[in-house]
Amino acid sequence: MESLVDDPPPPAPGDPSGASGLDVVLTTPRLWLARFRPEDRDAHRALLDAPALARLLPVPAPISDELAAAVFAQILSLPPEQLHLAIWRKAPRALIGSIGVHQDPRDRHGAMSIGLGDAADRGHGLGTEAARAVIGHAFTALGLRKLWFDHHGDNAAVRAAAERLGFREVGRQRAHCLLDGAWVDWVTMELFAEAWPPPA
Repeated sequence: MESLVDDPPPPAPGDPSGASGLDVVLTTPRLWLARFRPEDRDAHRALLDAPALARLLPVPAPISDELAAAVFAQILSLPPEQLHLAIWRKAPRALIGSIGVHQDPRDRHGAMSIGLGDAADRGHGLGTEAARAVIGHAFTALGLRKLWFDHHGDNAAVRAAAERLGFREVGRQRAHCLLDGAWVDWVTMELFAEAWPPPA
């Protein structure tokens, strides 16, 4: 069962939880989801350079130092209600990805994004674990009524994970993105609060 903790004070040095120095927003059995800190700049840059995430960016790869710095500065400047969190693996401790919900407070919906940088961290349910915590937080603490996200149509793993979480496809732009020399679809999926949590 995930523990949802809103903005606790930074853990004291020597905290037995191992989260010392992190501004933890959400905790799951294997992860901390924490606000990015200035000292995370290099780790965030490494995420942008990871092949699996670089192909998702609407800019040429490799990303320039100037653009990477601008992206990170924008993340640090986000207000607290706009979640863009670092995904920290507890053991061994490492920053392995990012997850966000950028909400529209008037219409009470949020655009989700998630990515794990290293291939070794994918395929073990860590992304799903992070997403479950953030979705629950979005529908309870943030009071959103709907979440949505976009993904490339050739990413079967992402689609399968999203469907297990209750997301359903609501739109598809065919042959919309050029990836690795091939045109792929751009798919939109959504999840309403009343459909959460999904049936077991």
